[in-house]
Amino acid sequence: MLMRPKSVDNVSARFLNDFAEMIYLRLDNSGRILEANNFAKATLQPDPLGLNFSEIFVAFTQTIDPLQAAQNEMTHVPASVNTCADLPRTFFFSFFKVTEGVDVYGEASGTEVLTLQKTLIETNNELSNMTRQLQKNNSELQKLNDIKNQFLGMAAHDLRNPIGAIIAYSDFVMDEAKSLTDEQKEFLSIIKNSSNYMLKLLDDLLDFSKIEAGKLGLDLSRCDYVNFVKRVVKLNSAIAAKKHIQIILNVHEVIPELDFDSIKIEQVLNNILSNALKYSLRNTTIVVNMFMSGDFVTVEVRDQGVGIPKDKIDLIFQPFTRVSKQGTEGERSTGLGLAIVRRIVLGHRGRIWVESSEGEGSTFYFTLPVVAKE
Repeated sequence: MLMRPKSVDNVSARFLNDFAEMIYLRLDNSGRILEANNFAKATLQPDPLGLNFSEIFVAFTQTIDPLQAAQNEMTHVPASVNTCADLPRTFFFSFFKVTEGVDVYGEASGTEVLTLQKTLIETNNELSNMTRQLQKNNSELQKLNDIKNQFLGMAAHDLRNPIGAIIAYSDFVMDEAKSLTDEQKEFLSIIKNSSNYMLKLLDDLLDFSKIEAGKLGLDLSRCDYVNFVKRVVKLNSAIAAKKHIQIILNVHEVIPELDFDSIKIEQVLNNILSNALKYSLRNTTIVVNMFMSGDFVTVEVRDQGVGIPKDKIDLIFQPFTRVSKQGTEGERSTGLGLAIVRRIVLGHRGRIWVESSEGEGSTFYFTLPVVAKE
């Protein structure tokens, strides 16, 4: 640490000027640099002579007034300077009042620098350790996720057959046993409906586990997209008729043929239309619009249903998220459909989003590219 110099003999002055690896400046009381040693001239950019101290030195915490700093005998004040290598460098300055003005000494190293270097090294080591631990944790989580997906796939696959058998025998009993009472028929109907729901849940679990495992497996082929959507809408119109809901399809412009996986995109449309029907009241209308959006074809499905609560909008495409427990007539949801739909649309390099107000209905949009990318 620099101490206040009491006197400087000729030898010391020569050493300070010619050999010392520290900045020495003599300033007048206004802060203009009158003298500079060789190290200062070789280090600082631009040439410091004639400049004001504030033109080449930038303090980290406050503006430096050299005269005031000298009167307060301030030492080891950190400041950044531009060097001849056009790179900033930090020095620690001490200020001393002399008859002619102010002497300034700048050290390039000191306990503060060493402490800072040590802190940076320790911080870097901690970050490296944390990164390695995070990578290890991510690897373990990925393994657990793979095991979970494998289990879901196996469980769903193995349960489909017995559930299918329950549905088949329920149908057989209802068709053949004419002597059943109304209460027994109601029980059979509950068994069949519950089994159908379980089968849908198992199918969704199978799809979701495959997608999570990176096995979306799209089979793209060029198809007439308008006729494809018309066919899917027609199939869902028959279901909609049971709730006296009308589905209207509007094609607003010429739509080109697209490359898409017809089975997967039918699953997308069926799911969106099924949700619209599920959460719509009787005697309402669902409107399907098709139109171009730049290099994409957009399908819009707008219903007059119960809408989605504001706090669920951002979660609607996450797995196992439900806008409500049941539809307007008791229909149930697995909470996986829209998560699967989103993965399918993204797999086609499209987008999907929703706009909704609770009590005013929902509008789902999804896009497919006109030119499929590899």
